[in-house]
Amino acid sequence: MENQTNKKGTLVAIITMMFLFCYDLFRYQHGSTIWYNLETAL
Repeated sequence: MENQTNKKGTLVAIITMMFLFCYDLFRYQHGSTIWYNLETAL
């Protein structure tokens, strides 16, 4: 049971890191002004 939870946590961490990496890449390529406005609005 512990091992399964550990695996799930690792998977979530990897997915989160990949998402953040892709998000940063996308934001960098498309200019940060749109994303900056979105982030300040939220």
